[in-house]
Amino acid sequence: MLCDIESKSTPDKSPQIHGVQAELNLYQKETHIAETEDPLMWWKLNNHRFPVLDIFVQTILCVPATSVPGKRLFSSAGYIVNKMR
Repeated sequence: MLCDIESKSTPDKSPQIHGVQAELNLYQKETHIAETEDPLMWWKLNNHRFPVLDIFVQTILCVPATSVPGKRLFSSAGYIVNKMR
């Protein structure tokens, strides 16, 4: 997703893309956190170092890792939309 930015670049956005690429390279050189550590806490402590990636990560990490909210929504819709109504 972020790697695709470079292939779709325009000449006037070149400095921005190089900044994103540099930030991504710096992030990839970071040491991995332990499995017992909280990645949200790591991003909270390091968001000033990776401002562009922080916006992207906030989008990704806010997605629930479960399908329960979606199933509840369809269950509620089943009560509202039925043959009797």
